[in-house]
Amino acid sequence: MKLLQLLLISILLITISSCNGEEKENETSTPETSDSNITYENAIAEAPENTNATNFKVEGNLTDGTDQKIYLYQFKGQKPTPIDSAIIDAEGNYSLKGKGEGYQFYAVGSSPKKFRVLLLNSTENVSVDGDYNLIQESEVEGSNDSKILDTYSKKQKEFYMKMQEIQNTLKTLPQNSTERTVLIQQSEKLTKEHTKYAENFIDNNLVSPAVLSASNDLFDPKTQLVYLKKIENTLSKTMKNSIFHTSIKGNIAKVQQQQTQQPKQNGVVQVGQQAPELNFTSPSGKSITLSSLKGKVVLIDFWASWCKPCRMENPNVVRLYNEYKDKGFTIYSVSLDKDKARWESAIQQDGLIWPNHVSDLKGWQSAASALYGVNGIPYTVLLDKNGKVIATSLRGMQLEQKLKEILG
Repeated sequence: MKLLQLLLISILLITISSCNGEEKENETSTPETSDSNITYENAIAEAPENTNATNFKVEGNLTDGTDQKIYLYQFKGQKPTPIDSAIIDAEGNYSLKGKGEGYQFYAVGSSPKKFRVLLLNSTENVSVDGDYNLIQESEVEGSNDSKILDTYSKKQKEFYMKMQEIQNTLKTLPQNSTERTVLIQQSEKLTKEHTKYAENFIDNNLVSPAVLSASNDLFDPKTQLVYLKKIENTLSKTMKNSIFHTSIKGNIAKVQQQQTQQPKQNGVVQVGQQAPELNFTSPSGKSITLSSLKGKVVLIDFWASWCKPCRMENPNVVRLYNEYKDKGFTIYSVSLDKDKARWESAIQQDGLIWPNHVSDLKGWQSAASALYGVNGIPYTVLLDKNGKVIATSLRGMQLEQKLKEILG
């Protein structure tokens, strides 16, 4: 999964950071390549012979680029590799050549840090027109898959920028403020909407390998594997055995392996029974027992810093804690982390301000998860004031409704 994330970041997010002004690149700096005079002929000569490869062209007109060099890159790994270059003429025209088989990710730009991403079938000849200094915003004609990729990338950029704004604002607000609650609810809504958008995007574009761009935005654990398999099926027909196809297959295998390694029974504890005792240590080394919280309504929350659905649910848990803590509600958080530093960092980053955080730092081999039969996280067990189980697997609105029912 890490490889695929790096590949998608290099292809999709470099253009985002450049567009919003974070990239302070010198417009006239020399591109980061061992041969700044790379030519199509040299690239073809150095490439392995492929009798199925076909020639294609990327041409266009770029204003403010006279006498500047423009490159055609191919993504063969985490970094773009130059395969041709040209000098923009006095009228702003340029022409670049490539050779490939089937679908590939390419880019046109002034350097490996400033480019316009293209998803091309090697039979396509396309035009890229715009401003040389704003190459990321240039218009593409002749490539429907590049347009599909653009549609999702713009929506993705919009979502992550909104989420970043919310996170920056949350850091400045008091834990119990009304404004913080409103922002957390807004964050939850945005995440659900974007997840649904990503799923719909995949369903509506199954013929295009551009669906790969949505692979990291599948935040719903119930549907994640289903949509990863849909992406894999598309890539098996369009980019079979590419690094992207291999990475998606690796993602699927990893998710399936995690499921088989988890305890086979889910939720051993039953509603109405006394919750089994838990006694583990906090980040500071203090032992905290579950029984010490009797007299309060307790949510046992199994989670981990590496669990994306857990981290997405945390703002809702924080909101409910702040809303009901003065009415006799608290949380006993059990982490399935192995890395203490990451566990502590996640507690701080997500604002998990209650004091009852414990872990034996054994991951899925956690004694607590085995005792409670945890088959996936986030997983919750809600206890009454006497330590008896009221409900299990409550999240989001279900948890909120149950707390309202119990505590008013």
